[in-house]
Amino acid sequence: MTRLRLCLATALRYALLEQVRNRLALALAVFFVPVWVGLAYTAMPTAPVRFFLRAADQDVTVAGNVLTQLSGAVHALALIVGFMMFLAARRSAGFDHRLVTAGYPRACLVLAKYLALLLACLLVAGYATAWICVFWRPEQPALLAAALGAGALTYGGAGIMLAALLRSELAGMFLVIMASFVDVSLQNPIANAGADSPVLRWLPTYGAMQSAVVAADTRHLPWAHLSLALLWALTTAAVGTAAFTLHTRSRLGALRRTWRLPPLRHRVYRRAGVNDPELRAGYETCRRLVRHSGQTDYAVTQLVPAPLRPLLWAMYGHGRVLDDLSDSGRADAAERIDAWVRAMEEDLARGTGTDPVRRALTHAVTTWDLPTGQLPASFATYRRDAAERPGFTSWEQWHAYWHALSFPVGVTRLATRRCWARPPGPASARATPRHCGDGPTPSTSSTPCATCARTPTWAASPSPSRSSPPTA
Repeated sequence: MTRLRLCLATALRYALLEQVRNRLALALAVFFVPVWVGLAYTAMPTAPVRFFLRAADQDVTVAGNVLTQLSGAVHALALIVGFMMFLAARRSAGFDHRLVTAGYPRACLVLAKYLALLLACLLVAGYATAWICVFWRPEQPALLAAALGAGALTYGGAGIMLAALLRSELAGMFLVIMASFVDVSLQNPIANAGADSPVLRWLPTYGAMQSAVVAADTRHLPWAHLSLALLWALTTAAVGTAAFTLHTRSRLGALRRTWRLPPLRHRVYRRAGVNDPELRAGYETCRRLVRHSGQTDYAVTQLVPAPLRPLLWAMYGHGRVLDDLSDSGRADAAERIDAWVRAMEEDLARGTGTDPVRRALTHAVTTWDLPTGQLPASFATYRRDAAERPGFTSWEQWHAYWHALSFPVGVTRLATRRCWARPPGPASARATPRHCGDGPTPSTSSTPCATCARTPTWAASPSPSRSSPPTA
């Protein structure tokens, strides 16, 4: 339980930080809500409007400006909270997937997101209610805040759900905006003469809107409609949780189903001595990172003999992860790189890892007995990249920069100078090297085999794609 509490506290802290960093949503909550509430109350006519209050099963008359203010508050909070949760969940989707892949409890991530959503709803609902009380005094301010919070909670859960289902931020934001607009506007009798239609009872914010009108001018407690609003919130939360679970499980399951690998890739792993399903899953993660980084990068790894390809995939994948962290533009990029480096050092000391990329790299370094003395210089270069973009004034600086990043664990020496691949196993059992891919015949010759002699020198030391070299 101590580990779960620690994981939940950490996930909640980062979920709240994601919301704090969303400056646009914060600005909308702080400035748009009072402006919209004030304009709706002062600019709209005060003529009474008939509103069918289903909670009391009767028509009531509400001032037009008050009704517009209430519907505008429900709409604004649903839109802002839905927008906040969608962006936060969408932008952290890749990192969440990597955490779950590495063994982080999925339940802690999901619970942290909804705790952050609940806290955001409480704050914005209380803030909006306070501004409404500036213009007029509702009969039940606490019920009004609960109604506004329930509507915001519904669309916040919908935002998390859409983040797991959609790949485009624009599509998600459009759906949140249009759904909330149609939902709330149809319930306003000023905009829709048929606002008393029973069909509208199925709209997500119907219970919230009914409860808000009840809180404005009566002492009645609409338990049924408040429960309906909470039911909608729980429904969107359940669907969002299911979508998040599928999103974080689907790719991991595909990696672990190694029996579905193409026959040629099975042969590559078999010749490299990688037979463990977990290790193959780690190498497959690295291979996909290489392939997604660019066709040229992936083609370079295909030029080397088959037993060396998993090794290059592991090196490439590790560099790709650090490169993405340093280029993310986040304020905590250097901290994330430091956390990754510490975990990598611990994995190398243990001889295994929990993250698939680090597991593959640790296995590659241990199996091929590669030197790691230059890794600290490579890590330091990525840290500097996260702090500021590198600038080069000469080819010497460019060469030194790439020398620190380009596989500082001896892949060039292994692939082009020694020209043999050690069979996997303990170091004591690998006393006799063998050639890269022409069969198991042992040889201690330093002369390259026919396959390796055809491998270009530049193909043996690839690096993750970054910027182009400086022009003369």
